Amino acid sequence: AENNTSWSRDEVLSTILQYRMDNDLTTFFTSNFTIDELENLLAETSKGADLIKARRIVERIRFLTIEEKLISKNKRK
Repeated sequence: AENNTSWSRDEVLSTILQYRMDNDLTTFFTSNFTIDELENLLAETSKGADLIKARRIVERIRFLTIEEKLISKNKRK
């Protein structure tokens, strides 16, 4: 696991998502987290929690996605 920084969330991820929204580009996400779990994960940074900025990112993700839950046997065991 890696630490989330406010810079990577606010300057990198936010900028990429906004660009893709503005240009109506197809965007694929994969995650082991639900969107709600992702919001909590993005809120936590090395400088503390910032739920407002995390919600902005998640709003962009929700706009760009249709959430599908894939259930499969864990093949890493």
